Amino acid sequence: MSVLRPAILDRERDGHAWVLREAAERAGIPTRVVAGDTWPHEIGGRVHARSAASPWLCLPVGGEVFFYRLSALSRGSFATGPTAWVNGGAHAFVKDKQATKDRLAAAGIPTPPGRVFAATDRADALLYAAQCRGELCVKPNSSSLGNLVFPALRTAEEIDEAFRAVSARFDTVLVERSVPGQIRRFFYVEPDIVAEKVSRPASVVGDGRRTVAELVEDANRVRAARKVNGHFPIAIGHAGAFMLARQGLTGDSVPAAGRRVFLHPVSNSSAGGDSITPRNAAHPGCMAAIRRACAAVPDLRIAGVDAVIRDPGRPETADGLAVLEINANPGLLQHHFPWEGEPRDVAGAVVAFLRRIAAPSPLPAPPGGKV
Repeated sequence: MSVLRPAILDRERDGHAWVLREAAERAGIPTRVVAGDTWPHEIGGRVHARSAASPWLCLPVGGEVFFYRLSALSRGSFATGPTAWVNGGAHAFVKDKQATKDRLAAAGIPTPPGRVFAATDRADALLYAAQCRGELCVKPNSSSLGNLVFPALRTAEEIDEAFRAVSARFDTVLVERSVPGQIRRFFYVEPDIVAEKVSRPASVVGDGRRTVAELVEDANRVRAARKVNGHFPIAIGHAGAFMLARQGLTGDSVPAAGRRVFLHPVSNSSAGGDSITPRNAAHPGCMAAIRRACAAVPDLRIAGVDAVIRDPGRPETADGLAVLEINANPGLLQHHFPWEGEPRDVAGAVVAFLRRIAAPSPLPAPPGGKV
């Protein structure tokens, strides 16, 4: 039995857990926060350094306890700790991006065509890329948070550089078609979609007077003043220089008034991107396609689905929508605190779902005393 030592949630560091705790307490669930090294983060595995530093948010519901940390939900009891993922086998399965796309394609869900290569198969990957038409995306086959994702690559040199960067950190590299359109994140809580957001890469809008570097400095002052949870400063690093070059610009360029200049190839908020609640939901046909995608993955019950849509207001078509990937540990924070638009209570939807699936038996008193 583990001794339950109390811990504290930090609003900035543990923002996703913070909004889930608020939703649980609004629903009358007496949450507990427990020290991170009380139980291993991976079910049946060892304590990882990163996860051990993050506290557990514990939600006793019905006859069991749900555990939340680093956006992952598991279930068990205070005596055993977490013993199973809420998403079951889907938790591990969707980490393989190409296997997930293959599963979706078999179910008739459009996905970008591509292939996985071992990190040592650079020559084969470049040969495959040379045979593809249009722009390509190179990324790890098992990663998250937009880590080392290089979309919209056009030349052999760009593809080679991206492959080298990914293969230096990961064993497998995915090379796939880069699909144009608007990227939307759909938040799925079985059996329906409870929220969607537009993910806009880090960007600034020109005024015809200031340089890109000056616009970024001003944008970061605004971000610091607004303090929107889950949104981070914009930095012009290697990725920013690459994006500026693609647009024929540098940090010293003065973009025309009204021109939006993009500064990162991916739209994650951790890379300075903006989460925007759209005024209009995607067409019901698109929503139906996302629900089918989630239903095609066994055990998937809570997920974030990233899809690119040419025209969100039109029905789903074979060339109008493509599911990019599925995340079994979707973040909550940016839906509650969008950069633009109305907040969506995804945490409340998660809590309601946990109440539906919780074991009904009474919960025994936790060992080790009250936390």
